[in-house]
Amino acid sequence: MTFQFFLKKGREPKMVDKPSSETILTTYSFDELLNLVKMKAEKLVDEQLAGVKKYLESLSVEEKETPTITEKPVRKKAGRPVGKTQSEKKMTLGAHLLEVLGSEPKKVDEIMDAILDRGYQTKSDNPKKILQLELGKQIKRKTIKKVGYGVYVRK
Repeated sequence: MTFQFFLKKGREPKMVDKPSSETILTTYSFDELLNLVKMKAEKLVDEQLAGVKKYLESLSVEEKETPTITEKPVRKKAGRPVGKTQSEKKMTLGAHLLEVLGSEPKKVDEIMDAILDRGYQTKSDNPKKILQLELGKQIKRKTIKKVGYGVYVRK
């Protein structure tokens, strides 16, 4: 590979900062230009790798303790939690109603007392009205039957 120096007027011989493209094409062969491009690319890659190595070394110096497998935090799994939920623990009013009613007819007050004795809790100011609504739903489902005014029996 031959390198030529270009002279500027009144100065010592040294390489020009950026020779013109005509000068480069007349001075160097295609293979020489290709080798120069490869050398420059290798130099740039080496500089970038050196910068990356310095960065990685600075990170590893700061992190003296590496977490072990036992220190790894346990992530919660998505979905429903294991075990019974609050709605599974509590029986619905309809379930209580079907257990309280039997083959003998009962009035609404008797049904309400029996359900409350079984441990049913409500936040309603008027639990009797809620019971009457549930009785209507159960009649539509044909699980209970109304046999008189305020008197119900299980089918």
